[in-house]
Amino acid sequence: MGQPYKNNDIRTAIKQILNLEQYTDRVPAEISSTVGLVVDVNPNHNRIVNIVRSGTAINATSGTIYTTPTDKDFYILGANLSVIKDVTSTATQSYIQITVDGDATPRSIMLSAGLTLTVQTSQNNFTLPVPIKLTRGTTVTVNNDTAVANISTVGTIYGFTVDTLTYDMGILAQQQAGLK
Repeated sequence: MGQPYKNNDIRTAIKQILNLEQYTDRVPAEISSTVGLVVDVNPNHNRIVNIVRSGTAINATSGTIYTTPTDKDFYILGANLSVIKDVTSTATQSYIQITVDGDATPRSIMLSAGLTLTVQTSQNNFTLPVPIKLTRGTTVTVNNDTAVANISTVGTIYGFTVDTLTYDMGILAQQQAGLK
């Protein structure tokens, strides 16, 4: 005899993934003793971008791009940094700053250094092969450091949020099915 499970969220997800008709197709109410319930809760596989945010820094300032939620996990997938400066700018540096989960020190990514007394534009992009989880409730900023400047920088990030409950559903389903 198989193990019963009673998680309606998982049943709904199975119907959506398999394109089952909601009212006529049935999802089994128990799992066979030779087949185990598997729920993929790895954020590396659920890379649907639902956050795209930009911020601007002018001259020697910083601007907020995004503040990560305090009740969900945020994973960054990529970023873009666009810089425009005029000939009067000296010693410029532009970057995006993030705080990686588990590390209290903010880290600079997407660094763009400017040439002194030179008109310059640059655009840098990157996409991460594996998402990076950021610390909850921290601010992602775009920053300019300069001695003298007429510089404008736009920083953009994109990524996705995951409700912790989504991860726990897989464990909950296993516990309900008596598998864990």
